[in-house]
Amino acid sequence: MKIICVGGGTLGSVTPLLGVIEAWQKIEPRLEVEWWGTKQGPEKKLLKSLGIKYYSIAAGKLRRYWSLRNFSDVFQVGLGFVQALWRFGLRRPEVVLTAGSFVAVPVGLAAKCYGLPLTLHQQDVRPSLVNKLLAPLSDLITVTWPDSLQHFSSSRTVLTGNPVRTGFLKPPDKELVCQKLGLKSTRPIVLVMGGGTGAAFLNELITANLTVLVSFCQIIHLTGLNKVGAVNQAGYYPLPLATDTASLLTAADVVVARAGMGTITELAAAAKPAIIVPLPESHQEDNAVYLERKQAAVILHQTSLTPGAFVDTLRQLLATAGKRNVLGKNLQAIMIEGAAEKVVAEIIKILNNNVKFQNPNVKSNPNDQI
Repeated sequence: MKIICVGGGTLGSVTPLLGVIEAWQKIEPRLEVEWWGTKQGPEKKLLKSLGIKYYSIAAGKLRRYWSLRNFSDVFQVGLGFVQALWRFGLRRPEVVLTAGSFVAVPVGLAAKCYGLPLTLHQQDVRPSLVNKLLAPLSDLITVTWPDSLQHFSSSRTVLTGNPVRTGFLKPPDKELVCQKLGLKSTRPIVLVMGGGTGAAFLNELITANLTVLVSFCQIIHLTGLNKVGAVNQAGYYPLPLATDTASLLTAADVVVARAGMGTITELAAAAKPAIIVPLPESHQEDNAVYLERKQAAVILHQTSLTPGAFVDTLRQLLATAGKRNVLGKNLQAIMIEGAAEKVVAEIIKILNNNVKFQNPNVKSNPNDQI
């Protein structure tokens, strides 16, 4: 059985598919996986560290605003389409999976030229532009939230929840993680996550207030590649990229992050209290509203956030164990369990029910496999 996963540019479109791969490999140990992503994105390093075959595909970013680069990127999409056509001719998979990355557009178009089944996963409450474009060509759409069902065809859309890697479901021992990282387990630990490419606002917020922050906590800061210069400060641990985020979450008492669904799902799996600063005027604001309504995170808005307000909020949350416990439990409670297994079962169902997609290596009853 061969599958091709498509995603990159950021890790948001990558992490849920890794959960799907893990769940599928449990029932199909010989599952062959290839990943098609961007040339410069952070996903390349992560996927290669996991031993997954990786190929880069040209793709243009799909902007919703005016930019001269919109014209040049049209040619990148065309080039990516040609590359995908050629690679599909060499490596014919049983199914193509994506979670909304812009690199999926040329690949999805090429997949349908070969009649290959295309599966989309919609993570955020608001549908991504990529998934809107590819939805008419898709054979299956899985969604994280009930509110997303209304945006796609009911005949091929299924509520599954958001897949997460098993490492987040069975976290390592905190004391061992702290020893490995050189952290003091008796002192509060804050993990700052800006996604695979970092978040400029969070980076500036942390580095500008570093002296006062390390006076009451230790900071693990995922900065993104080449985003923050060398900073030598006791109690501050900058990392450009982490391949073992589960261990970092285990160590953290509080997490400061954006509101991408990949991050939120991992936080929920680890039941971690979080301060969420959504990217303004983006799908992340919808995610943040949902979390706030469920009392599952502390939401701070970038446009009105001051350094003093951020420091005070973080200090108060670290000092209130009861509130941290409630936030973590509420966040964990809103996520659907077994999402990765549900996605795999739905894909196998599609392959078995459609004659043109049938494969002798796919068992006919997915309920016996999950």
